Amino acid sequence: LLERVASDLSPGERQSLVDDAWAAVVAGDAGVSSFLDMVAGFAGETSPPVWQTILAGLRWCDRFVQDVARERFRESVRDLMRPALQRLGWEGREGETDLDRELRGDLIRAMGTLGDDRETQALAREDEARARAGHSIDPAVASAAIDVAAFTGGPWEYDIFVERMDGAPTPHDQDRYRFALPTFRDPDLMQRTLDLIAGGGVRTQDAPYLLQVCLMNRDLGEMAWQFVRSRWDELIAPLPEGSVIALAQGARWLTAPEVVADVQAFFDEP
Repeated sequence: LLERVASDLSPGERQSLVDDAWAAVVAGDAGVSSFLDMVAGFAGETSPPVWQTILAGLRWCDRFVQDVARERFRESVRDLMRPALQRLGWEGREGETDLDRELRGDLIRAMGTLGDDRETQALAREDEARARAGHSIDPAVASAAIDVAAFTGGPWEYDIFVERMDGAPTPHDQDRYRFALPTFRDPDLMQRTLDLIAGGGVRTQDAPYLLQVCLMNRDLGEMAWQFVRSRWDELIAPLPEGSVIALAQGARWLTAPEVVADVQAFFDEP
């Protein structure tokens, strides 16, 4: 079947194949290695929905590997995505489709974060700076560049992002910078983001969704959970009732067994 994926299956069928393979892993009917072996054959894939399904599984895999195993995982991610990104190129081309541009952004983001690719990270930082200086950058690339710059950034970049979340020229750009704040990986910067949210430094309608992204931070989600847990009543008091569910949705990304148990116990309390 895998030998005939590109020639015989439609994009929707390929997406279903990947989705079913990951569902088998979640159900315990297949090993993670079977999923990784299968998606390794998708380097020539051109459909953004198929790639998004692949990346969804890879993001979960990244949550469960540490140290040397994580470095090997990152290398496999780079090997998978590099041919696709090289085929598309970093710059837009005449006659390409909106789906091509969307896929380029997805691959840049994944290479720079999941793959921890140094070259991609350097190029993303350059494009983020160029876009900030007023140069025309494709929106999908600009969005991915902001996310990668946050992933690799420190206090200097964080200060720029805080300034841009209200000072960028368009509301869309402001949102890009605002929602990148929780993805910085420095614990001190995560604390600044949490304090900013709790202190009313962001709009009430954005606060639950920013906290959700804080909880989804692969390296600092547990820190964010302890903050949310200890200040739950204070944090949810000003929020629209329907938006509180965003916090629970963010907690789904916490994977350490002891943290999962703590989350479950917290929401089980009357």
